[in-house]
Amino acid sequence: MVIPPFLKSGDKVALVAGSRKVAAADLEAAIYTLQKWGLQPVKGKHLFEEHNQWAGKDEQRAADLQWALDD
Repeated sequence: MVIPPFLKSGDKVALVAGSRKVAAADLEAAIYTLQKWGLQPVKGKHLFEEHNQWAGKDEQRAADLQWALDD
């Protein structure tokens, strides 16, 4: 098992929506907290997409998750 190092100031944190759609206002507190901790929140390309109740189509959500894992 590979255990990554703990987050440190300046590290990026990906924000992706794996299921339901997300409004920008829903993330304000999380973004503020991450920045206060010295981290850099980075929004997924499809974070604010909408497809019925979902945050975009399956392919879009999967692409954002894969991008976050690859980075």
